[in-house]
Amino acid sequence: VVLSGGEPCEYEHLPELVELLSGYGFDLSLISANIDKERLSRVAYGLKTLHYSLHGLNSLEAGGRVVRWLNGEYPNIRLSLNVPFDRVEPLRENWEALYGLAKDTGANLQLIRIFTCGQNPSAGWEQRWQEMEAFLAPRARFLEATEREARYLTEDLIKIDLLDIPCRSSGPDFGDGACL
Repeated sequence: VVLSGGEPCEYEHLPELVELLSGYGFDLSLISANIDKERLSRVAYGLKTLHYSLHGLNSLEAGGRVVRWLNGEYPNIRLSLNVPFDRVEPLRENWEALYGLAKDTGANLQLIRIFTCGQNPSAGWEQRWQEMEAFLAPRARFLEATEREARYLTEDLIKIDLLDIPCRSSGPDFGDGACL
């Protein structure tokens, strides 16, 4: 079961929901971009995976502090960094820092190209996909793919998922991955 948002860490009854679902034996994943430390401490026992979403590569330094804290505080929860992007170039420019963070914390990476439903989802898809494949080819080994997702593995055993996800929201409030 994936607990997602809005923002699940702000949901008042999150501890009760985690207790109920984990009591039934479900594996729980939480997707968050705004970790509430107190609430997380009350539900961490039930989480298998925590997907921490960075709101763009410009927040990598601040997000890195949170990810390092999560890794130290909750070493038994698998971490995944969700990185929304709209162009390949910023990803190239920040790759060493992003990959270093993933390597230091054992986190997997989810590189997420978000497009709004107002856009033609297939517009430029082939070109975006080829650019990302070319970017990842020397850095990781291809494992498998579906139509809108590809999985890679690095020599450091960091899993990289490349995803293309539609966003039902649009407008300036939902830019840079905020709708994720």
